[in-house]
Amino acid sequence: MSGENGKLKESQLPRIALITSVIVGVCYLFLYPDLWLYLIGGMHFTDSAYYPFLDMHGRLAAFEGHRAGIDILYNPNPFDPFQRVSVKPTWPLALTFLGLGPQHLIAAGTAAAAGLGAIVFSILKPKRWLEMLVLLPICFSPPILLGIERGNDDIVYLILLALVPLILKLKLSVRFWLAWLVIFMLAPAKYYPGAVFGIFFLEVKNWRQLGLLFGAGVLFVTAYFCSRMDEVLYLKEAVPKPNFFLVHGASLTFEAINVQAYWGALLSLLCAIVGVVIVVIPRWLTLNLEISLQRWYLLGYAVFAFCFFFNSNFDYRLTYLLLMLPLLFQLGRMPVFCKGSVSLVRIMVLLLIPAFWAEIVGMHYFLIQGSWTIELVRFAVYLKSAMLWIFLFGSTVIAATLLRPNLRSLAADFYADCKQFRLK
Repeated sequence: MSGENGKLKESQLPRIALITSVIVGVCYLFLYPDLWLYLIGGMHFTDSAYYPFLDMHGRLAAFEGHRAGIDILYNPNPFDPFQRVSVKPTWPLALTFLGLGPQHLIAAGTAAAAGLGAIVFSILKPKRWLEMLVLLPICFSPPILLGIERGNDDIVYLILLALVPLILKLKLSVRFWLAWLVIFMLAPAKYYPGAVFGIFFLEVKNWRQLGLLFGAGVLFVTAYFCSRMDEVLYLKEAVPKPNFFLVHGASLTFEAINVQAYWGALLSLLCAIVGVVIVVIPRWLTLNLEISLQRWYLLGYAVFAFCFFFNSNFDYRLTYLLLMLPLLFQLGRMPVFCKGSVSLVRIMVLLLIPAFWAEIVGMHYFLIQGSWTIELVRFAVYLKSAMLWIFLFGSTVIAATLLRPNLRSLAADFYADCKQFRLK
């Protein structure tokens, strides 16, 4: 018995080492803020008026400005550090009654970072030291640190969207509707949470129930857009499309090398076709994996794919890829589920390390050489985006494989009901 306990503790050591290393590293950065410059470059502002948690400061200032009667969507907000005009949907301002404001900055930013850590470290469970060594540079990378240093609201939405897999674990008949409520309460605030609806295709067994969930979502989104059409159209033009440093997106791959942007649309279409083909072909492999791992994977994949295809993004949104890693590591531990597939999964994971570090490593190298230029920044963005394209295609194959059994079952159920209806 003691031997088994010893083995159990030994298998937990890589996880403990990962958690400890990342927490100590992040705390060290906050104790010595100048070190941020080495890890997120010019995205760190040294002035105390803008640090820490600049993005969180902006969100809290939005509440303060709204309470003061300022139309922050069209007028500069004097409570914002840069007195910026808001380019965020006004849906979250319904929470103004909570009394949140800039005076809660440190507490809110710390809570967001702690919440992110609690979710990520609860699902990342490296069992080997090699896995820990792969995860460490990913977890303690510029994209993740950028979100933490800024107290970015995407971290808050990740924490809230994490309720979806947790709700789906409940043995309740209304669990799908509770998960639906989380998704569609968050969707108007950021839009991309709506993509998480795809997780229902994994578990809903009845096509009628799926249709009700989808129909309710369509009605909700339609009502929202109709009631706020002016705001939606304004934000469509006003929302920034970052394209310089610590950014990613489908179109940036081709912009960086001055290639026609339609290639991005073609690759996106090809990626979708790959997923559809995997679902419809008669024979394909089946992955027998824990349902909880599949939920987390599809949550991360849905957000990553949606944001990657439809806009350019600051790299803190790559934090959602952390939710996909537990399943990828599980696949990497399997002996062989398809010839060559284990190696491809491992390559996918390893690609994230250079993708997450490309710009920062390049920045330091060329600063030392004294030849840092905009062209070199764009080349680093190109390399990262190219690696993310490879990761996206691989992760689409896995996502389609996970969804395939239930999608085919739903289609068969729908066909059987239609056939029965015609016979009547």
